[in-house]
Amino acid sequence: GTPLGGILYDAGGFMFPFTILGIGILLSSAGLYVITPHGHGGGGAAQQPAPPSQGELDPVLDNPLKFYFSFLSRRTALILFWGTVLSGASYPFLETTLTIHAQHLELNTAFTGLLFSICNGFFLVTMAMVGHGDGAGLPLAAYGLMGSAMSFFFMGPTPVIPVLPLNTSMLTIAMVLCGVGTALAWLPMMNMLLVHLQRSSGNGTAANAAIAGVASVATSMGIVLGSLLGGFLADAFGFSWATTIWALAFILYFVVIQTENKKNYMFESHKHHKDVTFFGK
Repeated sequence: GTPLGGILYDAGGFMFPFTILGIGILLSSAGLYVITPHGHGGGGAAQQPAPPSQGELDPVLDNPLKFYFSFLSRRTALILFWGTVLSGASYPFLETTLTIHAQHLELNTAFTGLLFSICNGFFLVTMAMVGHGDGAGLPLAAYGLMGSAMSFFFMGPTPVIPVLPLNTSMLTIAMVLCGVGTALAWLPMMNMLLVHLQRSSGNGTAANAAIAGVASVATSMGIVLGSLLGGFLADAFGFSWATTIWALAFILYFVVIQTENKKNYMFESHKHHKDVTFFGK
């Protein structure tokens, strides 16, 4: 989407990409309407979801607020939650600030879009290679946090390391590190957060919905804070210092998770029915 938008912008100006996108959405909506089966017809009644089993544990169903207040009181859950927010905020941070920085390098819109695609591509490949991160956890997240910090140091580049060059090669390397580092940090922390909440909240329908809500909040908050803080820091200090401050945030969080008690991150895998240590052996 990003490189295609850049190409269309260069070809027809600001309105052209949105016009093409609007037409595409209308055509896809019509196609979905045609191929989607409708409830009426077929002569049969619509299937109703099966009711939960009698023995299903679902404490959230009676008191949803209790779950969220309990969540806010758990140090382990909060550490994982804010780590997920921070790692998920990197891409929105760049969406807000990198385009202006690219203009200073006299990069065209299509190449800027290609940089975002490189970041996204390495993010997806790393996610596929890592999987759900069983047996890795915080050590893997620690590598991801440091990789993300390095990417933002290179992105500026940071004034703290004056020998770093300002060119497209360094920017490309930074985007690769950003994609890999974000995936390594985000995936295990999100996985551990969900497992931690499932162990303490049961496996009922309402409990699962509440846990999914926490995951959605972490993702959405990363998008909001990344865009908001990225724009604010870039306006206040310039792009180079903004990325430096963001890199320092990753280093700070790396220090935080290194001081955590390992026993708090040992979760039971319900699938394999054995203890899984997310710090490794």
